[in-house]
Amino acid sequence: MKIKLKTRDILLYLFLIPFLHPRGFDEYFGWYKNFFTIWMYLAMAIGIFYFVYSVFGLRMRYPKCILAMMLYFGLMAIITLCKMGSFNGGLQKIFAAPVLCMLCAFFAETNGERLIEVLENILFVVFGLNIIVFNPGLFNHYFSARDEQLHLLFIGHVQIAAQLGLLGLYVACLSSNIKGKAMFRSKLLIVFSAFTMLMSFTSASMIVLVILFIGGLYIRLSRTGKLLKHDSRFYVVGYFLLDAILMLYLYTNGWLFQLFGLNINGRGYIWEQVYNKFSESPWVGYGVKGVLVKVFWSIWVGDGQGMNYTHNQIFQVLLDGGIILFLSFGLFLFTFTKCMKKNLEDKTLKFSNVCLIGMLFVMIFESVFEYHYVILLFSLFAFCTGKRIYRKREVQHGNL
Repeated sequence: MKIKLKTRDILLYLFLIPFLHPRGFDEYFGWYKNFFTIWMYLAMAIGIFYFVYSVFGLRMRYPKCILAMMLYFGLMAIITLCKMGSFNGGLQKIFAAPVLCMLCAFFAETNGERLIEVLENILFVVFGLNIIVFNPGLFNHYFSARDEQLHLLFIGHVQIAAQLGLLGLYVACLSSNIKGKAMFRSKLLIVFSAFTMLMSFTSASMIVLVILFIGGLYIRLSRTGKLLKHDSRFYVVGYFLLDAILMLYLYTNGWLFQLFGLNINGRGYIWEQVYNKFSESPWVGYGVKGVLVKVFWSIWVGDGQGMNYTHNQIFQVLLDGGIILFLSFGLFLFTFTKCMKKNLEDKTLKFSNVCLIGMLFVMIFESVFEYHYVILLFSLFAFCTGKRIYRKREVQHGNL
């Protein structure tokens, strides 16, 4: 197996590696964290230049969802600056994610097939190191998913395993669809991604794997796959409804979840406090990192000041920017998923919708937009469209 490095790919690696670098050692080595942070900011600066040049110099046209993305992060920046007077600790969250989205749009437009292959190579190395070299068995002083003081893997905190693993699985399957068959590297990335999710011992990872298994089985056994060929915005509507129903149930039951013997690991206590904070500033929230949420166990953890992580994407948006930011967030999701039905061929659309359902489910129990991986997944949904990539490949091979 060979991972080819061509001159034209070097730029892609330089841009993408800092966004996908393993975050586990960030907690231990300041130089390691600072190195990748500086690298990321350099990539962001050059990326903005490339995107602006492509729009005003090359006159490239991008999907309208780019405008919705800019509106969402732009409002987030304005609200944070107005409420806090600075960007505090939210600089990467506010600016790195939209730049990464613009980079994916640019490279997908110029050579989407190469973008997917480079992503596959980077994730293959990251997951491979996470499982084979820097696993909890060999580096148990640094990494452990079950240690209450750590909850850390080589890739980073265990809560990112579901979304990063899902990204790895989607990239591997997208690469296989483009090439017409699953290469050995793609198959191994699927194994690495799934095993990383299992290693995290998180409920979100396990449930996502179950969703992917059921969805994959349905695709294989069903002749038409009708349930997975709907407009992808249909599943987004389902996500908003399911989240609203869950929160209404908790609100009317004292924020306690008692249904079929299931539990949500203390999230009800967190969401109660988040709701109380939201009620005090419903329209514009508090800005990114603008408020801390305290629960009864806060005094036992760290300095006891509380946390800004809500374990629910909608609640996170409401804290960051209130109802105003929430409306732009909905527009963001609807415009990105609108591209899927229009541009993806049936085979890719069905598996993409399975992955979308998996990510939307994670968004009910985690604040996924605190990291960059979800923006990569949605960018692949919107920009690396199957029909466009296949068409370009056929032209290059002289089939059209």
